Amino acid sequence: KSAKSDIALLKRLLGSENVQYQMLANKLASEILQCSIDFFNKLRDEEPEYDPGEAALTIARYAKSIGATGQTKRRIDESIDVIQEWVDDAPERQKKEAAAEDIAFVSSKLDNFQNLNDSIDNANSLVVACKPKLSNIRNALGVYDNFYLQISSGVVHNALGMIIAVVNKAQEGLQYDRSKLITLPTTISAALSALNLIGSLDMVDEVREYYNTNKRTITSINSQLQAVKTAASSYTSSASRSSSSGGCYIATMAYGSYEHPQVMVLRRYRDEVLARNKLGNALILIYYAISPHLVERFRNHYAINQLIRKTLDRFIKLINR
Repeated sequence: KSAKSDIALLKRLLGSENVQYQMLANKLASEILQCSIDFFNKLRDEEPEYDPGEAALTIARYAKSIGATGQTKRRIDESIDVIQEWVDDAPERQKKEAAAEDIAFVSSKLDNFQNLNDSIDNANSLVVACKPKLSNIRNALGVYDNFYLQISSGVVHNALGMIIAVVNKAQEGLQYDRSKLITLPTTISAALSALNLIGSLDMVDEVREYYNTNKRTITSINSQLQAVKTAASSYTSSASRSSSSGGCYIATMAYGSYEHPQVMVLRRYRDEVLARNKLGNALILIYYAISPHLVERFRNHYAINQLIRKTLDRFIKLINR
């Protein structure tokens, strides 16, 4: 205020194009701008309850009105843009401040989650703990607010990632350790329940697609396990009626008769050897899950049936030693 009339007088006397005037105008404008910047930064960082935006913008605009040129003018324009953006963002900032405690809670949970062991229970706990806080954030910011969707998606992505890790570990080495078939259904069932809980959270489109893809995969695994369970149930029911019953589908197809002597040997091996241990039972479950489909496909393929028959003959010789 004290320099305003003086700089205006100099402009009239010297002219706006005068080099001496321009040097003085730039220096004055730069000094006033620096006041605006220092004021804005200090109060924004040290006194969050006070918003310095409008006052700092007023000072920066006064610096601009002096008519600075060159680099000083560019610096003033850039500073005004930064402060203006802060002012325009005030409504969103106020919303976040209203949900600050909930945001801090979710952020803390996500940080701590990184140090936990992979388990479906831990993934469930994260979602259960964060869900009410996310609801508060959504009410404060709005369901379509990008910040809300990002933090909600963060919960989804972390919980989902842990569930996938657990499922992958449960299937790891399945071809070598068939006993895992006993525990795998429980893991998959728990994973699906957790996925249903996760699906109730809002998320960005990219994360939603990632979620849907993995849910379809785990649902498919569950369906396959249910098919094995159904086949096993059918086998158990049949075996309870007669110890020699139970369809040896592939062997029957290869030898042409359920009562063929070689089929009888295989059925006896199944009932007296395989059915007496966990690994053997797992192999039986797998056999009854896949063999009907193979029989349906290769029933009329003479060459394949002959190959299967020769393979079974060698196996029967081996087990009869």
